[in-house]
Amino acid sequence: MRRATAVTLGLMALLATLWAFASPAAAAGRQVFRLTLTGADPDGSGTALVKVKSQKGEVCYRIRVQRIGEPHEPAPGLGSAHIHLLSTGGIAVDLKAQFSEVDDDVFVAAGCVDADQSLLREIRRNPDAYYLNIHTMEFPGGALQAPLAS
Repeated sequence: MRRATAVTLGLMALLATLWAFASPAAAAGRQVFRLTLTGADPDGSGTALVKVKSQKGEVCYRIRVQRIGEPHEPAPGLGSAHIHLLSTGGIAVDLKAQFSEVDDDVFVAAGCVDADQSLLREIRRNPDAYYLNIHTMEFPGGALQAPLAS
């Protein structure tokens, strides 16, 4: 009986520890954005999952777009997907996304990029000042986009 009580107490302590690590306070350096992409290309659509990890200085993403053609960089050396500053349209984070076609006119990209920690803290504090944009040859200014705060 004592052994069962000790095992139960041990499991309770383990669960309490795991709960603490899963709490919002423990994830204070990370924010996840789930986006529905729409925009200039009326036929296109997409989804994105963007994780901003300010303490690691990293942004991770998973993007799926369809019916926009192949995502393409708007200028040499720039990726085809970016987080932009809403007020200026300037690139805040180049995701350096490499899209692959997985079905007829369906493209996906996933990865992580390094970014300045102070910029990522600002994005977490003020996500409505930023948006995700996907560029194509037909729509170099952006075929699809979504505000981070939606």
